[in-house]
Amino acid sequence: MSKIKSFLLQITTPKYRLLTQAFAIIIILISLYPRIYQFRPVDPIPPIIPITPIDIKKWGTEPTPIQTGFHIVSFKNFDINLNIFSYEGIVWFLFDPTLISLNTISKFSIMQGEITYKSNPETKLIEEKLFVRYHIRINFTCNINHRHFPLDSHQIPIVFVNESISPHEAIFIAYETDFSISPKLAITNWSILDSHTQTGYLKSDLDPLDSKKDIYSPQVIYTLDIIRNSTRGVLIIFLPLLFLFFTTFFSLSLDPKSLSASVERYSITSITALIAYRFVIDQMSPKVGYFMLSDYLFLLFLGCMFPIALVGFLLINRGALTHSLSILRGVIFLSSYITFLILWYYFLYFWY
Repeated sequence: MSKIKSFLLQITTPKYRLLTQAFAIIIILISLYPRIYQFRPVDPIPPIIPITPIDIKKWGTEPTPIQTGFHIVSFKNFDINLNIFSYEGIVWFLFDPTLISLNTISKFSIMQGEITYKSNPETKLIEEKLFVRYHIRINFTCNINHRHFPLDSHQIPIVFVNESISPHEAIFIAYETDFSISPKLAITNWSILDSHTQTGYLKSDLDPLDSKKDIYSPQVIYTLDIIRNSTRGVLIIFLPLLFLFFTTFFSLSLDPKSLSASVERYSITSITALIAYRFVIDQMSPKVGYFMLSDYLFLLFLGCMFPIALVGFLLINRGALTHSLSILRGVIFLSSYITFLILWYYFLYFWY
């Protein structure tokens, strides 16, 4: 017990304070670095119903297969925060022209967006099948979830659909190799990890009480997996918060009697600067109506700094530190650090 009391008395001394802060900084950076490059998307993928042999048997006819693909040539606009995307690319189809017409194929569209330009079809025959391609420009949005900002990663889906035919007439077929991206293409602050394709059909319920009015349309989803490739935004947000956090803890280690003015100055300045910096974070953050990781971590910093500042003011009012108050100060100092590190790690890795 005496060793514990001795440790609590010494932990706020300059030597132990520096060791404690150095240990906390190492833990924070070690836990933060791998999280920056961890792919953990929480974006909802558009609904799609896969086509099964049971579906084909129920339809009574074999649907015409239409192989399709999409090649992204360039990103005209790729703004995650504003949820605005503009692509230029080539969409192509390979099908049997005796079973389905080119006019029907040309009636494709995209979900949650519009095709602002579509070239005339360029066609050629490949082993008795018609290959047709269109140069297109598209603008679209998707259901992006920013809950993990600024440590967010995302899945950006592009949904092509043809509402002029039903799945029992024709179905889309797309392989992973049918979705490609120009090798020289780059996105500022983001890296493309992977791409996926998924085919099936879309079900539109026109009348929930009458399933006969449902509309079914073949669709294909091309998805990009992206992750931040720069630590700049993360450091801009977290480094000032960490500096203010450690400044507040530094004030608790000062002698409240002889350095009362310094304790007040450090505490008030840190809390005020933290609240002011909140407006800077807001300017950098996506405009959403729910709490993001940055919000929770800001509240964590505020929740740890405010009690420490309050304890500093209470110690100033008490004057000279007694043996019991020194031990209490050490308990508060150590427990606040431990609580912060545990909650910091929890929000980084276990909060969704």
